[in-house]
Amino acid sequence: MLKQRLQQKLLQKLSPQQIQMIKLLEVPTLQIEQRIKKELEENPALEEGPDEEDVLVNTEDSEEQYEEND
Repeated sequence: MLKQRLQQKLLQKLSPQQIQMIKLLEVPTLQIEQRIKKELEENPALEEGPDEEDVLVNTEDSEEQYEEND
């Protein structure tokens, strides 16, 4: 007697970048901050940018000045 079988598979392969991102998400925030500080100290080509809060404040100030000029 002949048997018929139907099989379906779903595979997902992760790229190296996706794997790296998953590993970063697993690391606690404090540990990431410490590693960033260490990298900034060790590599003179890297420099710290403005804080996120500073960017938000500057953006709000710019919007207020724009509204005053109208």
